[in-house]
Amino acid sequence: MAEGVKMRRRTLCQGAAISVAAALGYPGSAFAQATKPAPPKLEKVQKTHAESLLGQPVEDAKRQTIGHIVDVLIDTAGNPHAAVIEFTGFLGVGNRKVAVAWRALHFALEGERIVISVAMDVSALRAMPEYDTSAKSVPVAMPAHPAPRTAKSP
Repeated sequence: MAEGVKMRRRTLCQGAAISVAAALGYPGSAFAQATKPAPPKLEKVQKTHAESLLGQPVEDAKRQTIGHIVDVLIDTAGNPHAAVIEFTGFLGVGNRKVAVAWRALHFALEGERIVISVAMDVSALRAMPEYDTSAKSVPVAMPAHPAPRTAKSP
């Protein structure tokens, strides 16, 4: 009799596991196959419009490269809030990372490349506290006025 009870428990457990798998949409379940989502629509984008931001140079108002984007900080809504720019020192000595408000950056297309410039005084940015990856909150350099969001024609 105890053997029969164990067998019924095993069968009930297996049935419950299959039902949960189907409800969660695990592959191979009838439910997952019946509700398969439609593939996403595709859009072709020119390579210059789809370049990665990490590692891209950042220029000042004089068109001098002042550093490179090494990280992007997002807000609670999932939108970019700040870019972490690594300012380059002489021969790699004195490099420092500073978080700069996203709205202080200007993105433009020049031929086949994206030009990123910062609409803030570079010496003031260099004087900002350094970005600390282990900190719970970080200081972000905010511009006095938002940067214009117009892009040059490719």
